[in-house]
Amino acid sequence: MELERTHLDIKNTIAQVYFDMKAVYERHLSFIKQIEAYQESYRINDIRFKNGMSNFLNYITSKNNLDNAEVNLANAKYDYLLRVCILDYYRGSLF
Repeated sequence: MELERTHLDIKNTIAQVYFDMKAVYERHLSFIKQIEAYQESYRINDIRFKNGMSNFLNYITSKNNLDNAEVNLANAKYDYLLRVCILDYYRGSLF
């Protein structure tokens, strides 16, 4: 009885780690798309600012949005790597 419960707990933990890994990967993909959008926004605001058609606040806001998205992407990459390592640990293939 205790062995079955332990086996079920381990199975549920592995399933949760797997679903967490997939969720982080999806978040990673969404950050990539977000960066693409913010890069275009920054490019447009940069051109407008350099030509005197936009103010500094719009320019710096678009730059900050791009920088924040890049930081979020880096965090998501490391979070994904951590989830993969955890899953490998439960599979017994970490090292």
